[in-house]
Amino acid sequence: MPPIKTSKIIGGSLFVAGPTRVTFAIETNEFALQFKLADTGSILIPHVTSSGMTLNCSANLSGDSLGFGVVDFGGQVFAKRWYAGSLVIKAVPVVVPGGAGPVRVATTFKLTGNLIAYPSSPVVDPPPPTFQYKLTGHGTVTTRLGAPISTARDVTSYFYDFE
Repeated sequence: MPPIKTSKIIGGSLFVAGPTRVTFAIETNEFALQFKLADTGSILIPHVTSSGMTLNCSANLSGDSLGFGVVDFGGQVFAKRWYAGSLVIKAVPVVVPGGAGPVRVATTFKLTGNLIAYPSSPVVDPPPPTFQYKLTGHGTVTTRLGAPISTARDVTSYFYDFE
């Protein structure tokens, strides 16, 4: 099994627009990857909120099968790798504004956790991992909210932008 190394996320994004529309892309000095999450964990979309309420965009993404996708690692591009691990996103809560029309609110977040890449599905009989890293990262999460209906606003998407 390859040793567990630590890597800092230097770019990327996580876009959540519903339970089946989640795209995750990150870049570190060691690898770059993109995959569609199979487990959205505690990221709840759609979510209804009201003016003056506190919105928390924190989330936990974990499991034996986070999803699969492409990775550029060790000078090679692998068209399909499966991902497992535990990623914790802690966002600073933000107050939902009032007013008419759709709005955007932004706040900061930090990500910590571990990510393991496998050459095939790790669910039944895990193969030796291609790599595994402890990850750290931070950035800004922007939440888009629909126009208010009475006092309620639908949360339409979250966009986590890594810096």
